[in-house]
Amino acid sequence: QSEQFKVHNYSSLLPKNGATVETFALFEDRQGTLWIGTQKGLIKVSTPYVRPTFSIYQNDAAHRQSLSEDFVSGMIDDPFQPNNYLWVSTKGGGLNRLNKSTGHFEHFTEKDGLPNKVVYGVLADNEKNLWVSTNRGIARFHPTSLIFTNFNKSDGIQDDEFNTNAYFKSPSGEILFGGVNGLSIFRPSALKSTQKTPVVRIIGLKINNKSIEPSNGGGLLEQAIEHSK
Repeated sequence: QSEQFKVHNYSSLLPKNGATVETFALFEDRQGTLWIGTQKGLIKVSTPYVRPTFSIYQNDAAHRQSLSEDFVSGMIDDPFQPNNYLWVSTKGGGLNRLNKSTGHFEHFTEKDGLPNKVVYGVLADNEKNLWVSTNRGIARFHPTSLIFTNFNKSDGIQDDEFNTNAYFKSPSGEILFGGVNGLSIFRPSALKSTQKTPVVRIIGLKINNKSIEPSNGGGLLEQAIEHSK
C-alpha cells in the first residue's frame, strides 16, 4: 500500500568470511513462520510481519539430530502433520524431517531408499505424497510409511539429473521438475494407471544348488515345474 520496503538483516547468524550467502528457498508454513533456505543453513523467522526474530539450524557433526547438510534447497510442511513437522531438502545431505517442537532433524538418504543425497527440491501432491528431484532421478515419498518409489530416465523423465530451484506444482495438481535435458511434467494421480502388479512365475526348483526335474526329483515333481500346481 505504501510502496515502501523494510529490510530485515540476519547476517549476524552467518559466517563473516567466505562467499556471499545466497537464499535458495523461501517458505511460509501454516503457523505463519517463515523459513529461509541458504547454502549455510536453515533460517527460522518467527512473527515475520510484526517483529521478526531470527534463528538458524546448521549441521553439527557432534549432534546426530542436527541438520544433515547446510545447503538447503527447499522446505515444505508435512502433509499429514503440518504443525509438527517440516520437510527440508538439502544438496548433499538428502531429505530431512524437522520436528518443529524439539528442533531435531531426522535424516533420509540412500540407505532409506532415496535415489541420491543431492536433493534439488521437495513438493507435495494432492494425495499427500512428497516428490523430490535428485541427481539420480525423482522419487515419490510417503510421509507416514516412509517408503520411496523411484523413477529414472527409463521411466520417461527428462534425464536422471535435475536443477536447483527448478520445481513447481501447478494449480491443477501437475508436478514440474527442470533438469539438465529439459522439463518433466506429470500428474501424480495418473501414474497409478500405468503401474501393474508384476506376475510371479516359478521357472525352476533347486535343492542344494541341484536342479530338480520330474526325472530326478524322487517324486517331488510329477511334471515340469511350469505345469505344476
